Amino acid sequence: GRVNWLSMAAVNAPFQASIQIRYRTAPVAATLFPLEDGRLRAVFDEPQFGVTPGQAAVWYSDDLVLGGGLIEAATSASPDQRVLPEIARDRSS
Repeated sequence: GRVNWLSMAAVNAPFQASIQIRYRTAPVAATLFPLEDGRLRAVFDEPQFGVTPGQAAVWYSDDLVLGGGLIEAATSASPDQRVLPEIARDRSS
């Protein structure tokens, strides 16, 4: 898997975006945290269920697609909040 940056360069600091994880669902607010190995960790503002490795995750700023990648793992930060600790790797560097 890999992270694809489309409308922005790879980042080194956390940033807020809307993430869409399923084709027919609306993007939801989250904070993305870059990891040292090029992966991203996404923490959703509201609970998300059914997040599954292998699904695509696409992040937006309003209607602008910033990037995307495949979900490698999903864990729970709390009983009612889903976290994507691994969204592929940035292979551009």
